[in-house]
Amino acid sequence: MRPTCWKKTKRIIMTFEEYCQSKKIDAKAFATGDPKKWMDLKELFEQVHPNSFTQQKKFLINNIRRTYLLKESVSPLKEEPKKISPKPVIKKINPVAKPNSGSPTPKIPKPAIPKRP
Repeated sequence: MRPTCWKKTKRIIMTFEEYCQSKKIDAKAFATGDPKKWMDLKELFEQVHPNSFTQQKKFLINNIRRTYLLKESVSPLKEEPKKISPKPVIKKINPVAKPNSGSPTPKIPKPAIPKRP
C-alpha cells in the first residue's frame, strides 16, 4: 500500500523512494548499503504520513543523508512551472477633442449670502 500526502487541494502519492529523493538521499545506495534499516524505515513510512515520518526520524534522516547523499538534485514532486500569460495591454485612446466654438464658457457669479447680525 502506498501512502498518500495532501498538498493544497491536490492528492499526491509518494513512495519511500520519492521521499528519499526529496530529502536528497540516494535511495538505491541506501537500500544496498543498509538493507535492514531501509526496510524498517520503508515499513514505517508506509504506515504514517510523510510529515509525521519526518518529525519522528529527523535526526536519523540527517545522518543517512550525510552517508548516502544524492549526487544530482532530482525533484519528482515538483510540477512544471505554471505559464503565466502576460497581462493584456490596454491602450488609452485620446478622446476626440470637442470642437471649440471660439467663445469661452461664461462664468456665472455666485449669489451673495447676507451675513447674520
